[in-house]
Amino acid sequence: MDKVSETNSGIRCEGNWEDMCAVNDKIEKEIEKSPKFNKDEVMFKCWKPRSGENFSELKKKTAKLMSTDKKILNGIEYNIYNNIMLIFNPIYFDMEYMSLNMDKRQNGYVLNIHIQDKDIEKALKNKLA
Repeated sequence: MDKVSETNSGIRCEGNWEDMCAVNDKIEKEIEKSPKFNKDEVMFKCWKPRSGENFSELKKKTAKLMSTDKKILNGIEYNIYNNIMLIFNPIYFDMEYMSLNMDKRQNGYVLNIHIQDKDIEKALKNKLA
C-alpha cells in the first residue's frame, strides 16, 4: 500500500489494484462482525474489486448495482451511466452504513472509505496502518 491516511470523513488509501483488493478484503472482514451491515455486506461482496478483475469491470458492477439495487436505471439508462457518467466520476459504493469511492489516477488508485460505525472504522484503520 502506497499510503493510508485519515480524512475528516474516514480513511483514504492509495496504491495499485492489488492494494485496493486487499483493502476491500479487510473491509469485508470488519463488516462481517456487525449484524447491522447484513444488507450492506451482501451488496458489498457483489461489488468489491477482486484480484483478476480490472477498473473497467468494477465500473460495470457499479452501474449494475445501481440498476438492480436502487431500481433507478435500466436498459439505455444503464448504458449512459456506464459509458458516460462513470467516465467523469469516481466509482462508488453507497449503502446505508457505509460508502466508498474509488478513482483511477496516473500512478494507481485512490479509495475513500466512510463507515458510519466508528468502532468498525477504527478497527479498519488499525488493520490498514
